[in-house]
Amino acid sequence: MKLVYDVWYTCFQQYDFPLSFRVCHLFHDWIPSFKDRYSSLSFNKKNIMWNFVLTQGNIACVHQMIEKGANDWNDGLAGACRGGNRELVDLMIEKGAKKMTWALFGACMGGHIQLANLMIEKGANNWNLGLAGACMGGHIDCANLMIEKGADNWNRGLEHACRGRKRELVDYMIEKGAWDWNMGLVGACQGGNCELLDLMIEKGANHWIRGLNCACANDNVKIAKLMIEKGADEWDLALRYTLFSSNHCCVNMLMEKGATFYHASRAIDPDGNFCIGYQQP
Repeated sequence: MKLVYDVWYTCFQQYDFPLSFRVCHLFHDWIPSFKDRYSSLSFNKKNIMWNFVLTQGNIACVHQMIEKGANDWNDGLAGACRGGNRELVDLMIEKGAKKMTWALFGACMGGHIQLANLMIEKGANNWNLGLAGACMGGHIDCANLMIEKGADNWNRGLEHACRGRKRELVDYMIEKGAWDWNMGLVGACQGGNCELLDLMIEKGANHWIRGLNCACANDNVKIAKLMIEKGADEWDLALRYTLFSSNHCCVNMLMEKGATFYHASRAIDPDGNFCIGYQQP
């Protein structure tokens, strides 16, 4: 159960929501029991469960969690917008949600242009954040809406398009003027897309150390090995990121290179525990 949570948290932490949902769908019996224990969960785990049920549009479960004390309406609004459930969006606003900016990101990431427009009517105006969400979700209509409003951070859009593994949006951001290939490399390493990673390298990306960190944090062993072949050599730093992904293969690979848990001792999970059972020497 701990490993499932670690994987889910890593996916969620890195904004790879579709992957985190796929992980959770493998454990239908686990999710209801998690919900039943909601009041006794840590703050971070509560937030993750809250976001999950809102993004999935599970109205009954949302109401049950509210009865058990859930009250982060702003985070809930972002999740509801990402999931595209207008009833839950209205409920979060009725409850007092006021931060429309992240809700705009969620709506664009989910490809819900009507909800994106609603958040704009409610005051959201961070067009570059909305563009990042649209690029990560692969929704060109939402991207165009943000561009019409004034979004122009093509490099950020490139990074999120690579992270979301959306080639069409990658090409679109390059066409618009994106030039920071290292940002694209970071996104590709986070998303685990070798095709986009190769594209960024061909364009001139060479930030191997950061790429290694992102690959390790997102459980991408193949890409981590490629970054090492390219010259990444800060093993202890990479180990800190690796421990968040609960990937024994990456851990062993880095320890063989010389990484030590003493120097990676800051690698702890959201509850302050060392991940995957390793202890500080």
